[in-house]
Formats: sequence, structure tokens, C-alpha cells
Amino acid sequence: MTINEPLQISAIKISNYKVPIFVYNVYCPDNKISPNFWSESLFSNDQGYNIVCGDFNAHHKIWNCNKTDTRGRDLFQAYSQSKYILVNDDSYTTVATVFRKPSVIDLTFVSPELYILLDFWKVGIDAMGSDH
Repeated sequence: MTINEPLQISAIKISNYKVPIFVYNVYCPDNKISPNFWSESLFSNDQGYNIVCGDFNAHHKIWNCNKTDTRGRDLFQAYSQSKYILVNDDSYTTVATVFRKPSVIDLTFVSPELYILLDFWKVGIDAMGSDH
């Protein structure tokens, strides 16, 4: 995957099973991302066992944000046209402060093959020193 966007992606391959599991951890700073990136790169491989997760800084009411922004709209459009399944429940992933409402910017998408094997998903209680 070639990336010409202002974001960071770490990818690992887990080979302990009959079929490898690929995990893509994404960090998107508040820079502009091409709307085509999501469908052409991130959600283009929806075969096999894949997890796409991370801090997308994308707000959309579908995943329980108070608002929908441009990145959230672009990400939702690409996700909804893929086979990936969003596994987030309605739990907030950011810590509320006096200055900021809680939100959901940390998302986890899985391929259908992996989704049927998923037992549970939840937001951890300990933010480990972060605001999400």
C-alpha cells in the first residue's frame, strides 16, 4: 500500500493461525486527507482476516459523535461501500473535559470473515494517560 497522505499507519501480520490476520493501526492528525484515500487504500482489501483500527479524528453521528465533519462523511462513505463492519458500540472513546464533550474518534473496522469470529469488543476503562 502506497500512502501519500499526512497520516501514520502501522501494519502487522499475525501468522499463528491457518489464515494470517492483518492489523492496520491508523493515526490521522487533523490534516486534510483525500476523500479517495479511504476507499482506494484503506478499505480496498476486504478479503481475509483484517482489522483496521485507530484514531481517525473523524466525526460522524453514525458512530455516536455529536456532529458529522468532512472526514467523518468521507470515511463513512468509503466504509459503507466496503464489506468492512464497524464493531464500535455507542461507547465514547475520548475522555470528556470541561472544554470538550466526549466523542468517538477511535474506530475499529473488521472484515466479515473475522467479524463472525469476534467474541466481544469494548472501550478500555484506563486511558493510560491519554485523552482517549
